[in-house]
Amino acid sequence: MTLLPMLLFHPNISAVCPSNPVVTCDVEVNGSLTATKKRRLRNLKKECTELEETNVMLKKFVANLETEVAEYRVKIAALLKSAQSNSGHV
Repeated sequence: MTLLPMLLFHPNISAVCPSNPVVTCDVEVNGSLTATKKRRLRNLKKECTELEETNVMLKKFVANLETEVAEYRVKIAALLKSAQSNSGHV
């Protein structure tokens, strides 16, 4: 008898990850994470941190753009007011 059938039906071994049927899962020993799962978790945390940092940078960028737009609106309003008052005197 080969080991394969025993491994396929062992309660701590999943042949296929439920979330991604293409990726095979690691063996959990006594409910603890395997090295591969720990590495994947670290990578996901790193990616999450990078995304949060990007989000903060984008929020600052958008805030700066909104400030610029407000400044241009004030300048445009002043130019329109000036143009209207000048057109009345010509």
